[in-house]
Amino acid sequence: MNNIQTNNVLIAYTSTPEDHVSELCRDIYKYCGINFTYINDNPEYIGNDYADFSKKFYYNILLDDKAGFEGETDWLLVKNELIRVGEW
Repeated sequence: MNNIQTNNVLIAYTSTPEDHVSELCRDIYKYCGINFTYINDNPEYIGNDYADFSKKFYYNILLDDKAGFEGETDWLLVKNELIRVGEW
Protein backbone atom coordinates (compact mmCIF):
# COMPACT_ATOMS: atom_id res chain seq x y z
CA MET A 1 0.00 0.00 0.00
CA ASN A 2 1.37 3.40 -0.99
CA ASN A 3 1.46 6.14 1.61
CA ILE A 4 0.78 8.86 -0.93
CA GLN A 5 -0.16 12.18 0.59
CA THR A 6 -2.51 14.19 -1.58
CA ASN A 7 -3.45 17.80 -1.30
CA ASN A 8 -6.11 17.93 -3.96
CA VAL A 9 -9.11 20.14 -4.28
CA LEU A 10 -11.83 19.76 -6.87
CA ILE A 11 -12.91 23.07 -8.38
CA ALA A 12 -15.90 23.56 -10.64
CA TYR A 13 -14.89 26.15 -13.18
CA THR A 14 -18.20 26.90 -14.81
CA SER A 15 -19.95 29.45 -16.93
CA THR A 16 -23.26 28.41 -15.38
CA PRO A 17 -25.32 31.48 -14.44
CA GLU A 18 -24.73 32.40 -10.79
CA ASP A 19 -28.34 31.71 -9.76
CA HIS A 20 -27.99 28.06 -10.92
CA VAL A 21 -24.45 27.34 -9.70
CA SER A 22 -25.53 26.07 -6.28
CA GLU A 23 -28.18 23.80 -7.74
CA LEU A 24 -25.83 22.36 -10.36
CA CYS A 25 -22.50 22.16 -8.56
CA ARG A 26 -23.58 21.48 -5.01
CA ASP A 27 -26.82 19.54 -5.35
CA ILE A 28 -26.80 17.60 -8.61
CA TYR A 29 -23.10 16.70 -8.64
CA LYS A 30 -23.11 15.91 -4.91
CA TYR A 31 -25.98 13.49 -5.55
CA CYS A 32 -23.67 11.76 -8.05
CA GLY A 33 -20.82 11.59 -5.50
CA ILE A 34 -18.88 14.57 -6.86
CA ASN A 35 -18.08 17.08 -4.13
CA PHE A 36 -16.48 20.33 -5.24
CA THR A 37 -14.22 22.14 -2.78
CA TYR A 38 -14.62 25.49 -4.54
CA ILE A 39 -16.65 26.93 -7.39
CA ASN A 40 -14.97 29.37 -9.79
CA ASP A 41 -12.32 30.15 -7.19
CA ASN A 42 -9.14 28.80 -5.59
CA PRO A 43 -8.46 30.82 -2.43
CA GLU A 44 -5.69 28.40 -1.43
CA TYR A 45 -3.30 29.79 -4.05
CA ILE A 46 -3.19 33.58 -4.34
CA GLY A 47 0.13 33.84 -6.19
CA ASN A 48 3.70 34.88 -5.58
CA ASP A 49 6.33 37.29 -6.91
CA TYR A 50 6.16 35.63 -10.34
CA ALA A 51 2.44 34.99 -10.78
CA ASP A 52 -0.76 36.85 -9.93
CA PHE A 53 -3.80 34.60 -9.60
CA SER A 54 -6.18 37.22 -8.21
CA LYS A 55 -8.21 37.23 -11.45
CA LYS A 56 -7.32 33.85 -12.97
CA PHE A 57 -7.05 31.06 -10.45
CA TYR A 58 -4.31 28.43 -10.36
CA TYR A 59 -4.93 24.78 -11.27
CA ASN A 60 -2.75 21.84 -12.25
CA ILE A 61 -5.21 19.84 -14.35
CA LEU A 62 -8.03 21.16 -16.51
CA LEU A 63 -10.86 18.84 -17.54
CA ASP A 64 -12.75 20.61 -20.28
CA ASP A 65 -14.01 19.68 -23.71
CA LYS A 66 -11.95 22.56 -25.08
CA ALA A 67 -8.86 21.09 -23.37
CA GLY A 68 -9.36 17.71 -25.05
CA PHE A 69 -11.44 16.13 -22.27
CA GLU A 70 -13.89 13.54 -23.61
CA GLY A 71 -16.56 13.06 -20.96
CA GLU A 72 -17.95 9.85 -22.45
CA THR A 73 -14.68 8.02 -21.77
CA ASP A 74 -12.50 10.20 -19.55
CA TRP A 75 -14.76 10.50 -16.47
CA LEU A 76 -14.21 6.79 -15.77
CA LEU A 77 -10.44 7.32 -15.89
CA VAL A 78 -10.74 10.22 -13.44
CA LYS A 79 -12.98 8.22 -11.11
CA ASN A 80 -10.62 5.23 -11.14
CA GLU A 81 -7.63 7.43 -10.31
CA LEU A 82 -9.48 9.12 -7.45
CA ILE A 83 -10.44 5.70 -6.09
CA ARG A 84 -6.81 4.58 -6.39
CA VAL A 85 -5.51 7.52 -4.33
CA GLY A 86 -8.34 7.28 -1.78
CA GLU A 87 -10.07 10.53 -2.72
CA TRP A 88 -13.37 9.06 -4.07
